[in-house]
This record gives sequence, structure tokens and C-alpha cells, in this order.
Amino acid sequence: MPAYNAEATIGQTISSVLAQTFRKFELIVVNDGSSDRTAKIVQELSASNPRITLLIQKNRGVAAARNYGISLARAELIATLDADDIWHDTYLEKQIATMNRRKDTVAVYAWSRYIDADGDIIWTPHYPVVEGRVFARQLYWNMVGNGSAIMFRKSAALEFGGYDARVTPTDDLMLQIKLASRYAFAVTQEYLVGYRQHARQESTNADRRYQSWVRTLNLVREECERVPERAIAWKLAELHFAAAARAYADRRFGVALQLLSLAGRSDPAGVAFMLAAFGKQRARQLAGRLRRAVVPRSVTDKRSPFLEARPDELVPPGRSGMQAWRLEYLRRIDNLPA
Repeated sequence: MPAYNAEATIGQTISSVLAQTFRKFELIVVNDGSSDRTAKIVQELSASNPRITLLIQKNRGVAAARNYGISLARAELIATLDADDIWHDTYLEKQIATMNRRKDTVAVYAWSRYIDADGDIIWTPHYPVVEGRVFARQLYWNMVGNGSAIMFRKSAALEFGGYDARVTPTDDLMLQIKLASRYAFAVTQEYLVGYRQHARQESTNADRRYQSWVRTLNLVREECERVPERAIAWKLAELHFAAAARAYADRRFGVALQLLSLAGRSDPAGVAFMLAAFGKQRARQLAGRLRRAVVPRSVTDKRSPFLEARPDELVPPGRSGMQAWRLEYLRRIDNLPA
């Protein structure tokens, strides 16, 4: 568990680990140069629980913190958890069971619900089942979703040097892609991870994450074998288009046009589809604002706590669209003979 200035959430995060039904684990927390009470909170919890180990380093970033913890881990199976996310109490038990059933895999992941600062559910997405050889699909669609939803074999991660600090904050994605380039993945088909959202994630970090995504894909091209270029082109177009939409919303129209041009060069058909979807979305947003102006909303939506939700209550798929078709196309590429 890497931790940087996480005093607001780390207590709840550690509690979700200590509540696990699978008990044979060690929890290594790496304090990455925090200036708040993060280390003190962990020290207080570790005083009464010998399974918690606190490591301290100068601020070197999340990738270095993860690698430091992994280097000292005694187990072959590694499960990473960010200091603001939480696990369902059966997370480790079910992930290990999936790993044991699927002897051909080096990594298993579970599905996530998005939660707010209080640990209540904001959104539960539908996840298609993506497992086996997943390299092409992982490049196009990040099936794992976040760094708190995966368990992997330490020996396999070390083949690639662990997490890659060149691409923070997508270092978790880079490791997942590199593992998928050689090995099979499996999925535990339950919502076992609470992935916490903060207001600042959508604003200050969006452009940085976009740049890191693009750098990740360029490095994959250079460093992995048999890279499916179609998957990368489709993903780059989505990334450029999303960045263009943010620039448009910020009234940076010149930047938006440049990014839209990049997207069009990567995937002309996909950009046409995304433009149509963007237009429909904007129209719905405008209609919604007009309705709210006439009939103000009187009741706020009640949110359910993540830890009280049943993880096996699956969300059905929506209407099939371009993404579903492309995932099926890439599944066929993943299953071609080596």
C-alpha cells in the first residue's frame, strides 16, 4: 500500500484489509514522504497488529513506493491497494480462489464500484468478462480499471522491473499491459473493490493522465513484442478525443482542434462515431438543465455504502455499441496462434 498524505482515508483502507476473511497475509504500507499524520496513523494501528509493517521513504512517487514494498514482500502473491480505496472483506479469499482455479494465469483482477469520500457508491459500471490472453483488449480498454483491483505473481512482475516510474500515474497500467503481453489473466466476476473518486481527479489530473497514457502506449510499442497496432490506434483516438473535449469545455478551442485532428488521424471512423455521441450527450445535458430550471430537483439520490452492498449483484450490459464490437474483434486477435 503506497501512501502519500492519506490521513483522511488510510484508516478506513487498512480496516478493510484487516477485515479480510483470508487471514494469512502481511500488509506492507510504504509512507512516501507524507507531511501529514499518515505515518502516525499506521504506527498506531501496527502497534496492535503485527501483520502491518510500515516502511518510510523520501517522496519518490507511487511507482517507487510500490516497488519498495514488493521487494520486501515475503509472499509470491502480491495484491496492491491504494491508500484511499477499500476492499470487500472477501477480496483476498476470492481472488486467491480464482488464481488457484486458473493455473495458467499470473494475474487476477476483480471489478470495482466507484465510491465517494464517505465510502458510499457513486456508480457501478457493467464489465464485460475479459480473461485469458488479453493483450490487445488491455491496450484498448483498461479492464482492470485501477491499481487496487489486481493480484499478481511477484516473480512475473519482477521480469519487467515492477512498476515503471517513467509513466506515473499510469505505472499500474504499464505493468498490467506488460504482464498481458506474455501471460494470461483471469477475472473474479464480483464487485470487490471500492475505487474512491475525488473532485480533483477530473480537473487537475486529467491532462497529466492523458499524457501519461500516450507515453505508456508509445513505450509499449518500443518494448513489447507483437504489439497489435489496431488496438493502440483505437485507444489513442479515444484519448485524443477526450482531451479535445476537455479543451473545448475550457474554451481552449485551438488546442481542441489540434487534438481532434490527432484523433482523426488515428481512427477516422471512430472519431465520427464519438462526435455523434458527444453531440447527443451535449443535447441531453442542455435539456436536463432546462428541465431543472423549470422543475427544481427536490430530493437528492440516496447512496448505499460500498461495504454493505452485495458484490455478486451484477450490472447488466447496456446497448451494444462500438466498444463492444471492437472488444470482440480484439478478442479474436488475442486468441490467434502465437
